[in-house]
Amino acid sequence: NPVSVSHTIIASKFDQGIIISAEKLVCRSSFKFIQNASRIFKINPSTILVYSGEVADFQFIKQKIEKKQREIQFLDENDETLTANEIFEYTQEIIRKKRSKQKILYSQIVIAGIKNQKDLFLGYIDHLGNSFEDNMICSVLSRQLCGPILDECKKDKNSVLESIRKCVKNNFMRNCLSHDLYEIGIIEMIDGKIKISIENEKISERDYFVNEVKMLIK
Repeated sequence: NPVSVSHTIIASKFDQGIIISAEKLVCRSSFKFIQNASRIFKINPSTILVYSGEVADFQFIKQKIEKKQREIQFLDENDETLTANEIFEYTQEIIRKKRSKQKILYSQIVIAGIKNQKDLFLGYIDHLGNSFEDNMICSVLSRQLCGPILDECKKDKNSVLESIRKCVKNNFMRNCLSHDLYEIGIIEMIDGKIKISIENEKISERDYFVNEVKMLIK
């Protein structure tokens, strides 16, 4: 059974890329066990990997993916790496093989990337190997709290980024297993090149106070 568990992932495409948010919290039951855990990883120059669920199971999946990439780079003279959709399919295969042996990996994986230098890829895989691709992904309680906010925003970078920050604040106010410290990962095309950035952000005390007052007024 899961022991050390992480929770919310919020991701959305915009016109030139994808933005992903994940809080830096790992819980043991309702105890906030690790409050500065990295959950967004740059797997290769064109792919970001994010997880929720059991940390140890994700570490196993991540090691498998990294090993597969090293094998491909060793055998390929052009130093090619796996594309986002190839990593998606390989991750799904790892999870389904474990499930077939009754050794379920209790992790949910979100993979974001750019394939063929133009096509955006955003996919989700659950702990049973069920998967889908979409323009927006919200995990756990954020499906209800954040989905409507992202649906209504414009699809340019600044609008999506601000909407995701709003989603994080909304989730923090209403979810007891949320945290004020989170990561923002952005993968985008700039001048024909893929750029990936991962930065830490924090909900300010002022934001928290203003939202609290608004809730009391309502």
